Amino acid sequence: MIYAISDLHLGLGIGKGMERFGSVWREHLLKLQTAWEATIREEDTVLLPGDISWASDWAEFIPDLHFLAALPGHKIISKGNHDYYWKSKTQLRQLLPPGFTPLDHSLTVAQGYCIAAIKGWLTPGNPSYGGAEDTKLYARERGRLEAVLQEGEKMGLPIIVQMHYPPFAHEGDIGMREVLEAYKVQICVYGHLHGGTWRGQTGGHYNGIRYHLISADYLQHKPLLVVA
Repeated sequence: MIYAISDLHLGLGIGKGMERFGSVWREHLLKLQTAWEATIREEDTVLLPGDISWASDWAEFIPDLHFLAALPGHKIISKGNHDYYWKSKTQLRQLLPPGFTPLDHSLTVAQGYCIAAIKGWLTPGNPSYGGAEDTKLYARERGRLEAVLQEGEKMGLPIIVQMHYPPFAHEGDIGMREVLEAYKVQICVYGHLHGGTWRGQTGGHYNGIRYHLISADYLQHKPLLVVA
């Protein structure tokens, strides 16, 4: 089985909690651990697309890593906008214990699926999008998505995309959807959104693709089953 959850915002190495962001974050580590251990088995795969930890370097990340490593399942992790401990995919591959696969605009195979990952960026339909920098970063991430899906298409397997930023800003926004559709992606999971900011971006079925918002607070800290 394949599960997914993003934006864990762990902070065990720096003593940073999340309670100030609302009651949904109260005792969120206990909620996460309880739900995870109740549903996920060692043979399952868990997609974690970004904002895993507040840590700014590897030393600060270690306690969060130990917390995750103790949970069952193989974890496929990719980068969010707050994962400052993540210096390079090569570094992570050298330092991570067994049970983790880091992806950075790259792909892997799990449970009979090709898993492709990018960070993503704000899409042009987002009210916060604007300026040359957003245009540059959006074009870069869109290009990375197309490149990784070109490689994924060669595998002949159904494709799941995990990305940190949503692929669209609202239901009518094309965003990166046309790239996902061109390569016949089956499932796309994403996070980044919290609180009321997820209105119109919670997911659904569009042109043959299942989209899932998987931010931890949106899921009430319960990993979502995306492939049974």
